[in-house]
Amino acid sequence: MKIFWHRFVIVVLSACVFHGGSAIQAQEASKPLGSGPWITSIDVGPGPDDVIATSATGLLLRAGSIQRASINNPTTLQQVVETPSSAWKVALLPDKQRFIATDYSGGVHLGSLADPALTKKLETATRWSRALLPLEDGRVLIGTEDGKVVAVQTNDGTAAAPADAHGSAIFSLRRSKAGALIASSSGQGSVKLWNAADLQPVREIAVGPVAVWDTAFAKDDSLLVTGDADRRLNLYDVASGKLLQTIAILPDWITSLVSLPNDFVAAGCMNGKVYFFDLQSKTLVHHLDGPGSGIWALSLCGDGNHLIAGTRSHGLHRWDAPNWTASCEAGRAERLAEVPPAPPGR
Repeated sequence: MKIFWHRFVIVVLSACVFHGGSAIQAQEASKPLGSGPWITSIDVGPGPDDVIATSATGLLLRAGSIQRASINNPTTLQQVVETPSSAWKVALLPDKQRFIATDYSGGVHLGSLADPALTKKLETATRWSRALLPLEDGRVLIGTEDGKVVAVQTNDGTAAAPADAHGSAIFSLRRSKAGALIASSSGQGSVKLWNAADLQPVREIAVGPVAVWDTAFAKDDSLLVTGDADRRLNLYDVASGKLLQTIAILPDWITSLVSLPNDFVAAGCMNGKVYFFDLQSKTLVHHLDGPGSGIWALSLCGDGNHLIAGTRSHGLHRWDAPNWTASCEAGRAERLAEVPPAPPGR
């Protein structure tokens, strides 16, 4: 993936994902830069009010960093460790004390929040990776730019042989709530479901010709929501892989999805807004404005009382539950009154 920066009065972001000689292109809406850093990924922990994040610069081969913050003061970031190039993805391990992170030049870093000085670069021979999924058995799955999945043992840093998953960059790895399935999404527009126990493929879903940035399991893992660079929010049946509905076409790329309580899903968008989808009425019911730059990561935190986003140029941004819960419920009631649910069996 190559990212070119052109600076005039404003900044335009053009990202190209190449596969088989074709290019998938999209642009972030031109906006003045904010005062905060570019946050490329976030994870919640070690406590429910703590956030760990990766930070990048416009020149991706320059040093990046892993940062910490409290959701009570998300604009104040504390550097954990520097990375040789822009830091791209971070995930806390199940113990919530150790982390694994990737950088733009292909580095994979394993560290401890208690003693960041001991952070070490693993010899994984992976290419640039934007997807990480820690497992309970001590392994972390890494999705790479060339469509491979690599399983790394965090106890000794050894890596298994890369396994072919997709024909292009893997954008996300998501685990179902019950833990039985893993969903991987790719730059070639496909989603694969895997058995989490043995990492064997279950089925492949052809979403479309453009990159699928993220997925989210919902409704007791029976549904899968996808968000892509075609701006489509799609809903699939997990058991069959069938497309149930294109819920909406949003104004910009859908970069991050979060399943929320009470059958809602939040979608972070490159236009800097968060959109809320209701699984009961199967409609969009609400949206929240952000600080003014694209959302690159979105997570539920604070025991479900907050949404926190990593943005292109405004650092971390937080929304509190009262800002969306009542409006989502009211939107659901209004939509269901307009379009009653289908009778059972239909």
